[in-house]
Amino acid sequence: PIMVDTLGPNAFDFIRRTDGTGVIYTTSGKALKSSPLPAAAPKTLVATGATGITQLSPDDNYALYYANRDATTGIQDLFMSSTVTGGAPVTLSGTSPPTAITFAVDFTADSKYAVWYADAVQLMPPGATMSPGLVGTLTATPVGGGKNNTIDMNVWSNLSAAGSKVVYQGNYLPFINPPSPGLGIADILSLDVSGSGTPKLIVAQADATGVGGPYLTSAGDKMVYTFSRSGAGAGDAGTGADAGPDLNGLYVVPVP
Repeated sequence: PIMVDTLGPNAFDFIRRTDGTGVIYTTSGKALKSSPLPAAAPKTLVATGATGITQLSPDDNYALYYANRDATTGIQDLFMSSTVTGGAPVTLSGTSPPTAITFAVDFTADSKYAVWYADAVQLMPPGATMSPGLVGTLTATPVGGGKNNTIDMNVWSNLSAAGSKVVYQGNYLPFINPPSPGLGIADILSLDVSGSGTPKLIVAQADATGVGGPYLTSAGDKMVYTFSRSGAGAGDAGTGADAGPDLNGLYVVPVP
């Protein structure tokens, strides 16, 4: 084996570049570093303050990382660094106290914006015995630094469609003590964060299933989702009343 770098004890966070030609990693001294592969040539991107890496942008040119993260909730501070030149990082959410959260998709598809959650809170609806998870204020920040753009509040999850378009589940309403965490309903909306428009509603009160969708097609121009609360005696999340005609099903719809 070839040693890429000496990391020190308890330093194990790394992400491979998409094409396999390099790696981004942290050290026990909390430096953020990069190296090409297989010929190792370690380079320091940020000298200190990097405990863990959240995600790389699709073009691998930027990394999100944190210094402090709550082991129970996942709420953290959040910083962004170039993986090419390094230098002073961009602070997305500071440490006093940490209030950020990231989920599975942390950049737009064109790698021009970091997408993350500010003011994250752990939900605990009245009568619940377990939290369904976290919501926050979905935010987009240009990768080179600049103004944080608020997309929407009370957002459950997000996806990246084509270009700088973000698709997300907003106005999230959790079920009380569902059989698995994250079950509820949410509006699905889209917004091109490179412009000055407002979010466009795709569908109201679709299923919000945690790890089970909605999904985008590979081209990012259509969305697949489920709706499962209508028909005889089905009831909805808020009142338990019949939601109307039987519309339960799997749907595909264009992303505006």
